[in-house]
Amino acid sequence: MRGEFGRAAGFAHQILAREPDLTQALHLAGRCSLETGDHEQALEYFNRIPDKKSLGASQARCFSGHVQVNSLRRLNEAETQLRRALWLDPTSKLATDQLA
Repeated sequence: MRGEFGRAAGFAHQILAREPDLTQALHLAGRCSLETGDHEQALEYFNRIPDKKSLGASQARCFSGHVQVNSLRRLNEAETQLRRALWLDPTSKLATDQLA
């Protein structure tokens, strides 16, 4: 399974080499880093996704908050990310559940 994430990360990096701000590629690279245990790298990818009112941006903030609280124990940073997710998408069940 780890090899599959490595291959997916390789594809994401190829895309990011051509389009460094492509939200979908940043999201994929972040998820791959998260799944392979590189939490700091995952945060870097998720944090490069701009705060636009979009599902991708809201999801990135939720994943960032999840990493901050569950893996890195950075509770204040996690809360900030999850509140940003709710600002981007006030209907986000993922952000609401994580803040509860």
